[in-house]
Amino acid sequence: MKELKLDRTFVKNLWIRKSGLAGTAPFGLGKEGAYAALRRIGYAQIDTIFVVERAHHHILWSRVPDYRPEYLHVLQSEDKKVFEYWTHALAYIPVEDFRHFVRSMKYHEKNPSAWFSEVTPAVRRRLLDRIEREGPLSMRQIEEEKKEKDHEWASRKPSKRVLEHLFYSGRLAVSRREGMLKNYELLERHFAWRDRPEPSTLVEESAYRIDRALNSQGVITLESASYLETSARVRITQELEARIKRGELLPARVENFSKLAYVRPEDLGGTAGIPTGSEDAIDPERISILSPFDPLVIQRKRTSALFDFDYLIECYVPAPKRKFGYFSLPILEGNRFIARLDLKADRKNGKLLVQAWHWETRPENRTAAKRAARGRIEDKLEHFKSFQFTRREEYSPSRKPS
Repeated sequence: MKELKLDRTFVKNLWIRKSGLAGTAPFGLGKEGAYAALRRIGYAQIDTIFVVERAHHHILWSRVPDYRPEYLHVLQSEDKKVFEYWTHALAYIPVEDFRHFVRSMKYHEKNPSAWFSEVTPAVRRRLLDRIEREGPLSMRQIEEEKKEKDHEWASRKPSKRVLEHLFYSGRLAVSRREGMLKNYELLERHFAWRDRPEPSTLVEESAYRIDRALNSQGVITLESASYLETSARVRITQELEARIKRGELLPARVENFSKLAYVRPEDLGGTAGIPTGSEDAIDPERISILSPFDPLVIQRKRTSALFDFDYLIECYVPAPKRKFGYFSLPILEGNRFIARLDLKADRKNGKLLVQAWHWETRPENRTAAKRAARGRIEDKLEHFKSFQFTRREEYSPSRKPS
């Protein structure tokens, strides 16, 4: 089949639209808007860094303007429409996709890594029995003699690894979070399932990864559909080829992409509504303050190829070598990254601190244009500040968010 040629403007505009960063509230508002956003992007990465609001909440706020962390709590703990598991990292995932992760759960149970070498069947059974008797359990409720860490990120409580192994094995679910403190419950009891769902077939798993990428990216590559999941690439390649033969996908070459890309025929126009090469398909003045873990920037090579934006989160870089700051956030204006802001939430005083402001170097970044863009960014920062510091009351069933 003849390969299409797609320019970068079309591909990045489609990606922005698919990802939910083009309109005011493309997924709606409230809890249902948050759930719709999560279904579209496939997952929201969880990260412990708390310089500003945590990544999973930040990702959803970027797409749902009235988003509050309570919404994710209700979706996880009350509605039970989302669950936590590993994609390329720990993430919130729609429960409707659960069966595509069961095979991985079974594998982790039978083939534990060296990290879990001390987790014996007897130890697992004792902890499962305790949760069955007492209900959901957090690490704070486990009293035991602490030991020295064998890794800087490890816990001094040996039971933490037992809980983690049972979680990755699909025997426990995270039923509730209090900040980053996880409460673990028997998986079947949490979801009111008689048995854990049967795993999808290998073909279905491959189809799931492809569809997840197409839904959130528009134009995909093998790498973007299997980010950090290299073991699945042979099967995903076979599924891509099968879809091309059936006419469900079209092969394409994209400027700056070294590998073949794929697109659905219906996303070439009409349904997507994006004419090839149209600069005005995305509101050129729309500002997004993105998390470093946002789907639009987490695949750094893809972001660089399409946007000429080389991004690196520098909290893991030694201070003398940082160029943009400890936690610089990418600023998207329309379909271009125009700045990076090193932000920090001063929670004690209710202030959002702009510790550094770096403009991207572009010929069109003249003084007047920068002044106008700065005003739009500052307006967005006020919204971001409100998101950081609006009082969050503990959820209770009598006050269920809409």
